[in-house]
Amino acid sequence: MIEPEDRLELAPGVVLDGGTVVDRVCGARIPANETAALVLAHANGATVAELGELLARAGAHDGVRDARAFCAHLNRLLLVNVHVGRGALLRRRLAGARFGMFLRPPLRRIDARSTLRVLCALVPVGAVFALLSLPLAILAGVWTIPLTVGGGIVLHELAHAVALYGVPRALVLDGLRPSVLHPQLGAVRTIAVAAAGPLAPSLAALGLAAVIPSAACAPLAAHALALTVLAPDGRNACGLS
Repeated sequence: MIEPEDRLELAPGVVLDGGTVVDRVCGARIPANETAALVLAHANGATVAELGELLARAGAHDGVRDARAFCAHLNRLLLVNVHVGRGALLRRRLAGARFGMFLRPPLRRIDARSTLRVLCALVPVGAVFALLSLPLAILAGVWTIPLTVGGGIVLHELAHAVALYGVPRALVLDGLRPSVLHPQLGAVRTIAVAAAGPLAPSLAALGLAAVIPSAACAPLAAHALALTVLAPDGRNACGLS
């Protein structure tokens, strides 16, 4: 999914300290080999092609190929963000669909120190889920379903972020799947953070149902399932992950 024209930047909270990659959000220090240090030192604003030229001058046989592979690896580790133009992303997905492939965009890590910034990043995700739920709303004849579907997603992840107040955090977008990245916490704080996400929309469903009993409450109430071991939040709260 990563092409030579895509641009890179160090993910928020990631810095290069000599030969060590420091992730301030996760509280991790990762030793970097010469190739990693070279790529990360020039990552901010550089294209994959430019990094490939650096690797070629350093002795790589195929610098661009190595840069693409290495940038993809760093992106999976959430150490760099890869910026792909909207038009380019659509073209690549359409090209992949011709061969039965579903191409996922690179992971994106967003600075979550500001709750408002988290909200702004989550609103587009919620809007997409709201649009996807429109056929269900038409069939059920309940036009508020898209609002509760999209709003539930936003409220769920926003509650996780708020519960992490005072702790280093970052929002990670894996396509339409948001999650909140944070360092390892104590047992009590882990339970509180894991439970906060599903509890927020579930309690909102109870409040809405008391005022306007409607099927529109169902998408919000469904978040309560995330409190069970069937979902990552429930497993985290129980210490099973």
